[in-house]
Amino acid sequence: MPDSLCVDTGDPNYIADPDETDLDGNPRMIGGRIDMGAYEAPPSAEVRITPRTINLSGKGNSITCYIRLDENYDVADIVPNSILLQGKIEAESVQVDEVKQIVTAQFGYEQLQEILNVGEVELTIILRLTDGTLFRGIDIISV
Repeated sequence: MPDSLCVDTGDPNYIADPDETDLDGNPRMIGGRIDMGAYEAPPSAEVRITPRTINLSGKGNSITCYIRLDENYDVADIVPNSILLQGKIEAESVQVDEVKQIVTAQFGYEQLQEILNVGEVELTIILRLTDGTLFRGIDIISV
């Protein structure tokens, strides 16, 4: 939760090891100061995934993910190969529109079919900026 009172309120003297992670595997320190507790909260990205409904028996080619960052960040700083769906599926293609400040990432339909269940599904996008800042965004689709 980005608005949690625990975000950036951990011990200001704490120095994280370079490869130290939280219980979810995220870097232990995001945003310059450690969070209080066992998890580090990455900043949020606005994510919109299309199509909104996926037919598991269909023969779609890909889904498209539109990503926007907070106005304090620039999409040009996103490391394209760091964009992951569900923490493991790499984008097949990434386009960055610096004027509109939006990134379009496409993910292969076949890889999705292997991990999706029928019903409403929460899909998570994780990405990293060139300075190491991680972002996470969530959208819900129907399967």
